[in-house]
Amino acid sequence: MRIGAMVLGIIGGLSGLIMGILGLLGGMLVQAGWGQLFGVGGGAAAGMFALLPVSIMGLVGGAIANAKAGVAGILMILSAIIMFLLLMVTGGAVEVFLYIFPGLLLLIGGILALVSR
Repeated sequence: MRIGAMVLGIIGGLSGLIMGILGLLGGMLVQAGWGQLFGVGGGAAAGMFALLPVSIMGLVGGAIANAKAGVAGILMILSAIIMFLLLMVTGGAVEVFLYIFPGLLLLIGGILALVSR
C-alpha cells in the first residue's frame, strides 16, 4: 500500500503543479484583458498561486511515503484539504477541474499511507 500511496502522491502533486501553472497562465490572460473575449472574470489567480506550494507539500508527502508513511499521509491529506478549501474560496467551473483531480489523488494517497503504517 505504501507504493500505491507514493504513486498517487507523486501524480497528485505533479498534476497540482501543472494545474497551478496552467491556472496562473490563464489568470494572467484574464488580467490582460483576454477574459472579456471569452466571458471569464478574474480573481482566481491568487488561488492558483496558492495551489503551487500546496502541491509541492503533497509531492513531498508522496516522495516520503515509503520511508515515513505517517508523516506522508498527514502531508498528503492536509494538502488535499487545503486544495478543497481553495476550491470553495475561488469557486468556478475551471477551478473545479484544477483542484478536484489532484486533491482526490492526494486524499486517497494520504489515506493509503496512513492505513499502511
